[in-house]
Amino acid sequence: MRLIPAGNPESANPVVVVRWCLEPKDLATLRDRNVRNARILLVIAYDNRSEDRYLAPLEQVIEYLSFKRPGHHHVFGAIVWNSEGDVKQIERFYWKKVNSRTYDNDVLTYERNGLREDGDRTEAAEFEVTIPKEHFPKEPPAWLKRIVQWGYSYPAVDECEFRKRLSITPVKLFFAAIWAVITTFIRALLALIFGGVITLRGVDYKAIVRPWLYDIKEVLDDMESRSWAFHKENGDFCGWKSIVIFPPFYLVLYLVLLLTKHILHRSYLGAMLWYMRLLLHSVWWIGGIAVATGIVFLVVNAHRRGAQGDGRWEKERQRQLARDRAKRLAAQEREAELVRLSELLSCKTTPVVPALSAVPRAQRTFYLRYHNLKAKVCRPFAR
Repeated sequence: MRLIPAGNPESANPVVVVRWCLEPKDLATLRDRNVRNARILLVIAYDNRSEDRYLAPLEQVIEYLSFKRPGHHHVFGAIVWNSEGDVKQIERFYWKKVNSRTYDNDVLTYERNGLREDGDRTEAAEFEVTIPKEHFPKEPPAWLKRIVQWGYSYPAVDECEFRKRLSITPVKLFFAAIWAVITTFIRALLALIFGGVITLRGVDYKAIVRPWLYDIKEVLDDMESRSWAFHKENGDFCGWKSIVIFPPFYLVLYLVLLLTKHILHRSYLGAMLWYMRLLLHSVWWIGGIAVATGIVFLVVNAHRRGAQGDGRWEKERQRQLARDRAKRLAAQEREAELVRLSELLSCKTTPVVPALSAVPRAQRTFYLRYHNLKAKVCRPFAR
């Protein structure tokens, strides 16, 4: 396989168009290994040991590589696949990340001078490119970036993303103000319940008045099981005198029982017994319904298995015939796909020009047209 970048590799733009073509040995490998749904893997190895990865169908012909850093970098490429022909599995393996900067599965050697030999892939191709710092767009003012990027987990990667975030900033600030009022009320309510009613120590009141700096869970993160009504700060029991001063929790319990007494016309003890009977009756009914449902399920399942037993062997024979037909059709489709790839991507028969205008019209998808326009107006920021 060969990789052909557009422009001057010694002084390239932050977005580089790269085209690939296949050698006869690549096509032979795909045929011998019965490869299905192969993808081309492109890896940008930056000079700070970070990397970016791209996966594209072979018939896409070209890809737009967006560089995140100035300097001298290497780009490696290879055709990759798996034995099941599962595209989703290929994407998970090569795209899964530990965090925003690190991929879960290594594909580069330790020296970062090539692709590792393990995995299902063809022989790797590579090229080098230098991106001058002057070719990257100028960064927006720091104060504007703080406002526009607020609420996002990562900064805007290019000019278009920054402009999109800037356009919705007024709306975002409006809803942020509404959010601040609502979340402050909820946080104050939590502090009132756990710190005032249940009388627990350790409620963080800073998370109430500064919601933009603290998460809502931090209101109760450092909460202790000790009560400020019954325990001192060092954990010592205040003494039985504190029980005489009813904490708010018992006041709420008293109010609940008092309300129940007036509604049900019962005494305090009768109200408590009414709640206990309600709980026991609920458990009994739920348990009875669960047992009855289980019995019905077992009877229906046994009847269904008996009814299906008679036609089991005939169905298995039909399934085997269907599997054989599917295998023959898959082999024919793979061969037709290889012939089409050979005509489209052969290094010998195809004029290899890394530009959208040189791509066959049938391959000029919306994705390629979009990224061709984006490369002109959405330069990535240097990181």
